[in-house]
Amino acid sequence: MGFHWHLAPYIAGRGVTWEQLDERLGFTVPGNMRGVIPPFDLSMSVVADLCQALGCQPGDLLTFSPDSAAEQAERQLAGNQSYQSFLNFHEGKKKKP
Repeated sequence: MGFHWHLAPYIAGRGVTWEQLDERLGFTVPGNMRGVIPPFDLSMSVVADLCQALGCQPGDLLTFSPDSAAEQAERQLAGNQSYQSFLNFHEGKKKKP
């Protein structure tokens, strides 16, 4: 579900080290970009710099997977106050002896 960040596997698959990438970019890749979760503050200029340094396209580094119908329904129910009240009531009844 959501966005997926592929920088680490992408460079590993091409035999590029973090140090080599830093050298190509002219700056150190921050730690929050070295994981599998897309950085919250990812800018298009940084993506462009990465693509230039690696000779790739943005879609090689970042992909999007839409939610399944079940995930969409679950997220909608999670925000529905009536449904949450029902769950709380139902859980309360289970706990009573």
